[in-house]
Amino acid sequence: LHLAECYSWNLEKPQLLIFYGLMGSGKSTFGREMEQNFPLIYLTTDVIRKELHKIPLDQPIQEEYGEGIYSLESRKQVYHQMFQKAFSRIKQRRMVILDGSFSKKEYWENLESFLPCAVCRFVYFHAPKEVLLIRLKKRWQQGSVSDGRPELLAKQEQEAEFPPSHLSLLTTKAFHKNWSLLLEHIAQWGKVKAEK
Repeated sequence: LHLAECYSWNLEKPQLLIFYGLMGSGKSTFGREMEQNFPLIYLTTDVIRKELHKIPLDQPIQEEYGEGIYSLESRKQVYHQMFQKAFSRIKQRRMVILDGSFSKKEYWENLESFLPCAVCRFVYFHAPKEVLLIRLKKRWQQGSVSDGRPELLAKQEQEAEFPPSHLSLLTTKAFHKNWSLLLEHIAQWGKVKAEK
């Protein structure tokens, strides 16, 4: 069922879903769930960044915001490589999810023109700041491929230039409700494109 459902979402053009938002907002939770349930490609800046710098995925990197592997130049390289990977998969008519903050306009403003063979949809993940801080503290203590930490959140929030969203998910709501809403929208986006 999941296989047939996923193919029906991409009848005319494959869908490119951009999961974006502040660190700790729940992007990766939903991205991993999509990857586990459907035959699609899931690309995340957290993984690409460490692969690019030849760092083990489970090795925490405690950089200051905007420095080291998180410098502006490094971030540009990460997004460029993500888009290249997405383009190669989209050409194979595979549905692709991109997971990253997309906090700078230059990361997203030309995405649709760069990938004209895909239907691009932006999904914004968010939660109250106090919830994000709790999540980040817990994640840092437990270990994760992400290096997001509570003390970095304010700086990311300050520089954020997020794109307009096609769907906004408040991740303090019950997971199953957001999950159902996400799948409903993906199905609708596929049908609209197929009818044109």
